[in-house]
Amino acid sequence: MRYQADTFRPFSLSRILLASAMLSVVVSCADSIAPARLPELEPNFATDEVVSDAEKEAFRALASSSSVGMSSPQLSASYSVVAGPMANLSVSAAPRPYTVSRVAFAKEPSPANVVPLVKDDAFFPSFIPVGFDFEFYGEVHNKFSVHSNGFIMFGPLPAGSQAFWIIDNIPAAANPNNIIALAWSDWYPRVNGSIRYETRGAPGSRRLVLEYSGVGEAGGSGALNSQLVLEEGSNVITIHTTSMTIRVGSNRVTQGVENSSGATATFDSITNAINGVTSPRVKGFFGLTNDAVRFVPPAPNKAPVTLVPGNISVNTAPGSCSAAVEVGSASFSDDAPGASLVGGVRSDNEPLDALYPKGITTIAWTSVDAEEVKTTANQLVTVSDAEEPSIAAPADVSADNDPGMGSAVVNVGNAVAEDNCEHAAVAGARSDGALMSAPFPVGLTTITWTASDESGNSASAIQNVLVRDVEAPSISGFDLSLDATSRSGAVVRFVTVSSDNVAVVRVSCTRESGSMFPIGPTTVTCTAMDAAGNHASDSFVVTVHGAAEQLVAMIGFMEDLDLSGGAANPMLNQLLAALRAVEDESAVSCKKIDDFIKMLTERKKSSE
Repeated sequence: MRYQADTFRPFSLSRILLASAMLSVVVSCADSIAPARLPELEPNFATDEVVSDAEKEAFRALASSSSVGMSSPQLSASYSVVAGPMANLSVSAAPRPYTVSRVAFAKEPSPANVVPLVKDDAFFPSFIPVGFDFEFYGEVHNKFSVHSNGFIMFGPLPAGSQAFWIIDNIPAAANPNNIIALAWSDWYPRVNGSIRYETRGAPGSRRLVLEYSGVGEAGGSGALNSQLVLEEGSNVITIHTTSMTIRVGSNRVTQGVENSSGATATFDSITNAINGVTSPRVKGFFGLTNDAVRFVPPAPNKAPVTLVPGNISVNTAPGSCSAAVEVGSASFSDDAPGASLVGGVRSDNEPLDALYPKGITTIAWTSVDAEEVKTTANQLVTVSDAEEPSIAAPADVSADNDPGMGSAVVNVGNAVAEDNCEHAAVAGARSDGALMSAPFPVGLTTITWTASDESGNSASAIQNVLVRDVEAPSISGFDLSLDATSRSGAVVRFVTVSSDNVAVVRVSCTRESGSMFPIGPTTVTCTAMDAAGNHASDSFVVTVHGAAEQLVAMIGFMEDLDLSGGAANPMLNQLLAALRAVEDESAVSCKKIDDFIKMLTERKKSSE
């Protein structure tokens, strides 16, 4: 995955307009300072995305600690490609790599034409002519673009940011692609004339020479002195590196060639002089001195083209985990006689006419040419399972509550499921949300049993669990005695204590608390009832004492005080007279009680 500056610092419209204005200035400057022999350069589309060293370090840290990335930008349509001998490669055949080798270091004299690129992280804003037709990975080009970070690109430039100071692997689908990297790293050509080019030689054997001379490392003290030579006819690429050093620990260097899709790249390796470890010259930390590497293009042989039938999608047959499929047959084409179709091979190694199992089966159709170059194209047969499993819930269950509990532990059993493909997972969910192993409360609880297969198909069934409350509540009342407050008796308030394993929903009594009770004993029976209709009763006696009983009790109380005769006898006489009057139903009783109260009050005052 390649990280680019626009993933770190997106352009706004104003920044794009500003960049366009800056490019216009650069082009005008180039016209004024270039040597007289510099040909007219075709306008290009480049961005001058200047990113500070601090921002680069911050972005490198972000890129190394996250999965942030971006897809490859779309290419500009302003560049035309001339079809070469390898331009019609089958899409199923990967481009063949170049042959890389070490050659003697033989740097040519420095070119004369100045590329006025005094910018950080930018393409020179004009296409530069090669001077002849040059074939690169099967496409013929006659112009190229130069980037300040040590590489050239064939074809149209990628849209969006083109800073490319973050160095990535090759091959890779993300931009930049279609490149020759002399030393792709974070360079900054601060001096005009540090990048030059020139086409030399007679027609048929011309050479393009491009040179980076004394280009400094951005943010560091490293430098690049390297020369690229492209040869007419043979299309050979040679990179002569006088010296290349990097000093910034987070910078990396890539040297090599990569095709336009990023599918194929060729590069050399370098051996560490200290530990002898050999590593590819891709995204590495290394230096070069008097080094020369040559890339020779592959022979122009076209691979055959394999044409496969279209992909097929079907459902499994009813009750089966597979399907019978007519897949058709592939064909091929090639640029020379002698090619043939090898045949189709299923990824499960079964015959083509065998049943196709659920899932994706790949049929690899292969054709081969006379040079034993093979191309393989895949046909996909997708068989989907759209059939629901079947499920049978256990029988409904009824149980009595456990003693003293508002619930019962119930063994509900297990549902049984079947599926056309594989074992279906079964799970039960109670309507009360409790765990399946938890006791079931009094009342009706439903269990929804669900069977699910690996394809996401499911089916459900219901089981009912009924727990009956068969336990009666308990209730207790208490005998009660009190004095009448009127001839009718007294208003009596009493309490009962009741409980149930679930809940008491109602308590009723033969005479309710707070009602008038007559003088004398009254038996009260109270009944507690729960929601299931279970009930229990208890009886108690409420006794209301009348006037005669109250006077007898008072006489006894006075006698128990053991007062002197002179003090007690008058008061006792009044109480006895009141008692006789009550028994005779005479009105004198109330007068005698009043006289008693007066005498008792005077006695209290005299004693104070």
